[in-house]
Amino acid sequence: MKTESFVARQSPGQWTKNVIDDWVAPIVLKDIPGPNGIPLMHTKWRLLLNDTVIATGETDEHGRVAILSALKPDNTYKLEYPGRVLEIRKQPLDPVSSVKGLQQRLASLGYNPGPADGKHGPRTRTALMDFQTDCGLTVDGIYGPKSQDKLLETFGD
Repeated sequence: MKTESFVARQSPGQWTKNVIDDWVAPIVLKDIPGPNGIPLMHTKWRLLLNDTVIATGETDEHGRVAILSALKPDNTYKLEYPGRVLEIRKQPLDPVSSVKGLQQRLASLGYNPGPADGKHGPRTRTALMDFQTDCGLTVDGIYGPKSQDKLLETFGD
């Protein structure tokens, strides 16, 4: 079973997808990580804390996980689904206008921008171009106003 890591980050505002208290976790399960992965529709999953199941469910038609249990900061949760385990930690998000905030949100949406290091390197550029393609934007790898607005619309604050 493959284990991946995902840092779920909390935003000061309310996001637009699966509400967890004032917080949302737009987690999309895919057959392989990154932009080329196909979302796993109607896939059963379970959320564990300290090897105890605290939630179960099934992804929607877009492969999204709706976690309705409140996640606590500083805990590491495991989201298990067929053949994989995704580790989840809740941490604050950087501002959406920053490159690091862009990287965090792209990673949370299933793209692969590399580490959230605040550098607009080739992996971040490729992930952004994949996001732009998926959203019907001009594909230029530039994090301009239209890309930022679409990311806000897709992911939230």
